[in-house]
Amino acid sequence: MRVVYHIARFLQGWGRLTRPPRQHSPRFIKRCQLCFFILLFCILTSVENKPDETQIPEIWETEEDKQFSIGQLKYCYLQIARQRFQGKVFTNKDTQNPIRVSRDGIMEWWRKSRKREHIISVQLLDFFLENGIFIGESPDYKNRPEIEGASQFESVCKVNGKLYKVIITIRKGVDNVAKFRYYTLRNIQLFPK
Repeated sequence: MRVVYHIARFLQGWGRLTRPPRQHSPRFIKRCQLCFFILLFCILTSVENKPDETQIPEIWETEEDKQFSIGQLKYCYLQIARQRFQGKVFTNKDTQNPIRVSRDGIMEWWRKSRKREHIISVQLLDFFLENGIFIGESPDYKNRPEIEGASQFESVCKVNGKLYKVIITIRKGVDNVAKFRYYTLRNIQLFPK
């Protein structure tokens, strides 16, 4: 807090230095400006060099995966998803709520997956559920009494070098833990063409 106070005091004086009264020499002004930019550079580099809490996970399609058809790839990753995630509970860091991965959620992913990137990204399901940022909640669109509502979470990942935004849908029943329902990948273009 003391550093912020000194920076604010310095910046208050900065306006007077840019329009110097007669007692400041040009050499003094140049030195003050240089000190200011060095201080600003040090602050910015210290902020940039702090380690990020969660790195963006990146996965690549293996040579073996490239030889599979879409159907074969889906079957292969369905088995992986069942072994690694089915029946397990993950706690979301943003809401601190448990999320269970059921057979229904895995089968929904299997039915709706059409692209290779989406199929391969199921390896990161645990990351999506644990690190997803809560973005909204909505009531059940069919107004079923056993469903309390649906929540959406947002995450990111890289698949085959492309950055994707991940939207995860979680459905909460009245009497039980929230269940993973589905996730979608949306391509993020860093630089518009």
